Amino acid sequence: MKKILLLTLAACLLFTACAARAENTAEPVQYTEEELEIFFSGEWLEKDSQFTVVDVTKRIGDGWDVEISSPVSHGAWVIRATAAYDAGMEGLLYDNGVKYDLIPDENGTQEKEAAADLWGVLRFTGTEEEPELGWLGTEELGEVYFERTELPAYRYTGEDPIEGAVAEMLAGSERAGMYGTEPGYVTIPCPVILKTEMTDETHAKVYGDFWTLNYVKRGTVLKNISGGEEPAVILLEKTEDGWRVVSMETAGDGEDYGKDIERFADGDKELEAKYFAAADLLEEPQKGIRTRLIREYAEANRLAVTAYQDYGWEEVPIN
Repeated sequence: MKKILLLTLAACLLFTACAARAENTAEPVQYTEEELEIFFSGEWLEKDSQFTVVDVTKRIGDGWDVEISSPVSHGAWVIRATAAYDAGMEGLLYDNGVKYDLIPDENGTQEKEAAADLWGVLRFTGTEEEPELGWLGTEELGEVYFERTELPAYRYTGEDPIEGAVAEMLAGSERAGMYGTEPGYVTIPCPVILKTEMTDETHAKVYGDFWTLNYVKRGTVLKNISGGEEPAVILLEKTEDGWRVVSMETAGDGEDYGKDIERFADGDKELEAKYFAAADLLEEPQKGIRTRLIREYAEANRLAVTAYQDYGWEEVPIN
C-alpha cells in the first residue's frame, strides 16, 4: 500500500514537473505505449558535458535497460536499472535500481555500490524535434538536457572506386532495412573483395563476401545491432559518373551456400578457401576492412567514435 501511494504521488509530481518544463504547453504531450517505445529506444545524450546523461535501450523482449550517470564534475555516480512500461504513469517505471559511486584511482575508475532498491519514473514529454524527458524517483538527478542521436547516412570516402560502388550499393540496399533496426541507426557495409577481374576497361567482375551491418551509437562506441553476409559475384560497369553495380549473384542458404561458393570459385581452391574464411568477421582481412570503413565514416562525419562492438564481444578500437 505504501508503494502504491508513493507511485501515485510520483505520477502527480512528475506530471507537474513536466508541465513546468513545457513553457508553451498547457499540458504535457500524451503518447501511446507504441509511441513511447519508439521514443525511448536508442540513446539520449546530454548537450553539455556537465549535465546528467540518460541512456535508455530497448531490450530483446520486454523492458528497457536504463543507465543514468553524472560526470565527475557533478557527483561521479551511475544508476543502473531495468524498466518496464507502466500504463498508469504513461512512462517507464524502474525499481530495484542500484547507484554506484565512481571513484577514480591509479587503475582507472572503480565502482562502489552506494545505494540499492532505487525506483523512479521516466516519461517522454516533448516532440521528436524538441525532445524532453521527465523523471521522478528516490534520487535527485539534477538538470538534464537531451537530444536525439541520429547518425548520418553512410557515404563511401575511401580511395578505391570499385570498393566504393559496392559499399554504397550495400548500404542503400533493401536488405539493410530488413535487419533489426533502432531509431537513429546507420548501415556501414564491410565489402570483402577477394578477387577482381577486369573484362575490359569499363567492366569488372568482383568476387567476395559482402557484409551489411547496422549500428547505433552508445557514447563513443558504435554497437552492432544486426547484419549479415552475402557471398557473391558482382558485375560493375564504368560510366561518366563512375562505377556502378550492374548485377549481383549471391550464394543460397543451407546446402546451396557451399555449392554456390564452389561454383563461384570454378575450381580455384585458393579463392574458394578465401570465401569460407571471410565468413568470420573477427579475422583478417575482413576485420581490417570493417575497421577502416567505420573509421572513415566517423572521420568524414566528425563523430566522437572510438570503437565498435558486436554483442557479447570486446570493443574494437578504430584507431
